[in-house]
Amino acid sequence: YEYDPRSSDRTWLKVLDSTTARPPATRSGLRVETPASGTSSRNIESAVEIFNADMILPSAWIDRETQAKALSEILLAESDKAAQIIEIAAIGGSGKSCFVRDFFGRTDAYSLQYTYKVWFSFYKLRGELDPFGRFIEFIVSQLDPTYVRRRRPISTKAQHVLEFLTSNSVLIVLDGLEIAQRHAADASDYGSLINPAFTEFLKAILQRGLKSRVLVTTRAPLRELAGSKRFISFALEPPTVSDLSQYFRQAGILLGARETRQLVRDLGAHMLTLAAFRSLISEYYD
Repeated sequence: YEYDPRSSDRTWLKVLDSTTARPPATRSGLRVETPASGTSSRNIESAVEIFNADMILPSAWIDRETQAKALSEILLAESDKAAQIIEIAAIGGSGKSCFVRDFFGRTDAYSLQYTYKVWFSFYKLRGELDPFGRFIEFIVSQLDPTYVRRRRPISTKAQHVLEFLTSNSVLIVLDGLEIAQRHAADASDYGSLINPAFTEFLKAILQRGLKSRVLVTTRAPLRELAGSKRFISFALEPPTVSDLSQYFRQAGILLGARETRQLVRDLGAHMLTLAAFRSLISEYYD
């Protein structure tokens, strides 16, 4: 995890893995969490976690435990029809990334075992001509550094990644995939990936029946994959009355059942607005 020594709050790692916050170990660009002394073997033997961007949870976010359990059940399925790619598509500010960030950090709690867990944020690639190429280069450089040193076309490297995902258990999060998608709302190709090679790469994952899984957060549904076997769209539901009540209670705000239901009804689908509303009330009364 990225570590900011200027931050006054250095306990955020506890939210993710019940360990003491420490600077991460760095090796060849690979940033992995350094387990604190006295941590259990479960933490030490857990998946190698790889990031291309900060993955720090905000200080105030809402727990969606019911949905996290539902998502874990999808990922645990091992039948021929088990989902390989799970899409979470919703408007910006609905809490997609925060939900997946928390889930990503607690997969062991849901008995999900992976050799590698990879978080790739496309938000860092705004304005890039080929986000897919950057993604493949990053994945290869982290999972197989010796392979990437040789000059090969992206298509060859993408095939190598597919082979790696076939023989290993990897959880990949593609966060903010809309950066690599088309956005013209009135166009027939709305939501399609700009680079057709990216589409073929994801379709190959669906066809192979890999041990690996891919979680996607995006503002534009992946319509090119809709209807495919092993592809599922996971609906991010508004928080429950209980979840929202606890969220406000953490800030010292006690809401009655009627007020909480009103907030769920009016603002529940947009976590960014709820967070701003909670902050506004807290600051006003403080």
